[in-house]
Amino acid sequence: MKLLFLCNTLYQTIAASCIRQMYPDSEAHLILSDHSVANRTIYERLRRHPVIFDRIFYVESKWLYEDLQCGRWERIKKQMRFQQKPPLETDNGAYDMVFYANSEPYSQWIVCYLKKHYKNTVFCWYEDGLSAYCFDRRYFRKSLHTGMTDRVKAWMHIHVPTDVVSRFYVFQPEMMEWQPKVAVTRIAPLDDRLRLQFNDLFDYSHCEDRYEQKYIFFEDGFVDWKKNEDLALVEQIAAVVGRENIMVKRHPRNPEDRFSPLGYVTNQDAFVPWEIIASNIDIQNKVLITMYSQSVVTSEILMNKKATSIIMAKLYSDYDKGGHELFDYMNRNYYSQSPDCYYVVSEPSELKAILSKTEERTID
Repeated sequence: MKLLFLCNTLYQTIAASCIRQMYPDSEAHLILSDHSVANRTIYERLRRHPVIFDRIFYVESKWLYEDLQCGRWERIKKQMRFQQKPPLETDNGAYDMVFYANSEPYSQWIVCYLKKHYKNTVFCWYEDGLSAYCFDRRYFRKSLHTGMTDRVKAWMHIHVPTDVVSRFYVFQPEMMEWQPKVAVTRIAPLDDRLRLQFNDLFDYSHCEDRYEQKYIFFEDGFVDWKKNEDLALVEQIAAVVGRENIMVKRHPRNPEDRFSPLGYVTNQDAFVPWEIIASNIDIQNKVLITMYSQSVVTSEILMNKKATSIIMAKLYSDYDKGGHELFDYMNRNYYSQSPDCYYVVSEPSELKAILSKTEERTID
């Protein structure tokens, strides 16, 4: 059997690798896109050491998003390219199974080409984090708008990636709040063998960051960094536990280091994903702190290991404006289900008491 995985992010590469281990006797190819700046480096390393995937390809596909910015007729004209073979450097385009986690222009091109030329290909959707468990349902509710009738789409062999999915892969099927109309398969957890392969892939032994501090704060992309509300809360935490005991993991999209000038240790290596770091440290004896980041539940999803966590989303001044569907999902399905592990702070006055509870706490 021959498999093809399309990956736009580092998390997708990790998830795809876990799925690949479920098919040890199959030949597996991986296509990495230019959506993540780290993917080019990952591609070069995987190509030199093809221990997980048999063949690896790199594709520049971000330019395809320009199709989404044009009018209806121009978009239809551009979609004529789906009649041609996509940038796919394989020996031949025949695949038994194709896996993707995003319904975007390049995956659509692959789908359209394979559907036209290889009738038996099975198309599979796999998780790209917690969105698969809650709001991915919106992508499967109806086809994405293409400006075409069904008859025209059929004549042009235009297919929406979510329309042709017949299998759905997630790490925790029991945590899904919606039921896809296709078979749902559990992804095998990240095991020690794959962890060691990832350590080599991401050069973990040379990672400058040791994460020795008990408290790890995750800067996330949901808050307004200019307001510095998260920084002010970290300062309150430091007054209780000592700033020398706090490690700040900066958000990769924020170019400004707001924490080092105040004496906090911050990560210097943005290349190694948190998922790999979490698999190598004693995560169960750390205290993870964030406003909104889903990183606090990553170890539970990938390795079935819970980490004591403090979640401060409700202390953010814009919290009452809404728009935090992912936080609400995590609150329902993780935080409220394990209140002795996940502490959701509702009032500033609660923070000191919660920190006191975590100072000596360990998880067996």
